Amino acid sequence: NMNPKRFNAALVLLMFCLSIVVLAQDDKKPTAKEAPAPRAKSGGKLLTALDLMKVNAVSGPRISPDGSRVAYTVSEIKMEKDKEWKSVGQVWVVLTNRSAKSRQYTRGDKSATAPEW
Repeated sequence: NMNPKRFNAALVLLMFCLSIVVLAQDDKKPTAKEAPAPRAKSGGKLLTALDLMKVNAVSGPRISPDGSRVAYTVSEIKMEKDKEWKSVGQVWVVLTNRSAKSRQYTRGDKSATAPEW
């Protein structure tokens, strides 16, 4: 039997993980050297490998001992022109009762991973 608080926490975590992944928008126009973005027969833009790299990854969810919060990491690829791309992860926390938005607890160029309570 699962504790109702733990069940609600797990349900909120699942819903949150499904909703957090959002594609980043790329407003950069192709230059003469770049190939145009691939298009579907309908004219719509096709998903590319670069688009997939812009999807933030959610991982490492940890439910607090009292079941009131979930800590997790969000990793994104930093793509700076003329620099090596790198993945940077930050720790976020969300309340399981959905009474507030997620809150970012770490920032910066260095990754923070594997949150624990």
